[in-house]
Amino acid sequence: MLKWLHIVFLFFAAPTFAQTASLVTDVNKIEIGDQIDLSIRFTFNANINPQEVIYPDIKAGKSLNDTIDIIAVKDPKIESTTDNQGKPLMIWQQDFSVGIYAGGNIQVGPFVAIYQEDTIRTNVTTIQVAVPQLEEDKGFVGIKDISTDPYTFWEKVLLWIKEHWVALLIVLLIIVGTILTAIYMRRKPEEKKPKGPVIPLPIQWMNQLEEIEKQQLWQNGKHKEYYIEVTGVIRKFIEYKYDIQALEQTSHEIIDSLRLSSIDPMMMNRIQNLFALSDLIKFAKSLPTPKENEEAMSIAKSILAAEIHLLDTKQQGS
Repeated sequence: MLKWLHIVFLFFAAPTFAQTASLVTDVNKIEIGDQIDLSIRFTFNANINPQEVIYPDIKAGKSLNDTIDIIAVKDPKIESTTDNQGKPLMIWQQDFSVGIYAGGNIQVGPFVAIYQEDTIRTNVTTIQVAVPQLEEDKGFVGIKDISTDPYTFWEKVLLWIKEHWVALLIVLLIIVGTILTAIYMRRKPEEKKPKGPVIPLPIQWMNQLEEIEKQQLWQNGKHKEYYIEVTGVIRKFIEYKYDIQALEQTSHEIIDSLRLSSIDPMMMNRIQNLFALSDLIKFAKSLPTPKENEEAMSIAKSILAAEIHLLDTKQQGS
């Protein structure tokens, strides 16, 4: 690269507002189409207001002529300085880049600044633009044939698999392992917590009757509540034993349903006596005697005791 070319025009005629004006570039030889950096500089007297000066119109995208386009432009700069005698001066400078699209010696400039009636121009810079030499002896170069892909889509897939089969195998093993693990975890039986012995329902209901006894309902004047509790336990037993909706039926409906079942006559007699005694107490205005209350509990326990004895007999036989 050559040293900077700095061509400065000094004006010794009538005094002007500017001391010097210059157009500077860092090279003077380029290839056609290359970009080159330029700089415009005006040096003014310090008493001049730089805002009143009309500067060159340098804008990106603008063409200087048919062969030169402005590519990029930087914002102008104004700096203060002094001459050799210490006289204050101001320097206005703008840097920009151009592209040159013709060969030979291309002239750039001049650029003009105007202040009131005074005008100052920069120098003209000549750029040598080299153009590549054509090789005429080779003649026209034939057009190359259109190249075609020698592989089909599936051949490409097979080639890709051949190159990456290790990675594919690892991914496949991970996927299969994940699926098998998920299936195993779903089928894995839950850890069974130790459970206590299952108490047969007839025994549970017998325990409920004993709890009713401990409440001493009829002893505290709650005769109706007492019979509701006792017969309620027996109604659960009837649903369990004979598949009858005993909790939703009246005592008469329960007895009618039991007559259609294969109930033991002795059991039937006990249930009839309990419901008869219960209905008498619930619907009669007179209070039951302690003997009647104890008899109701005794009948209910005998019903459940017979079923418990039957379950024990079956367990012993098995």
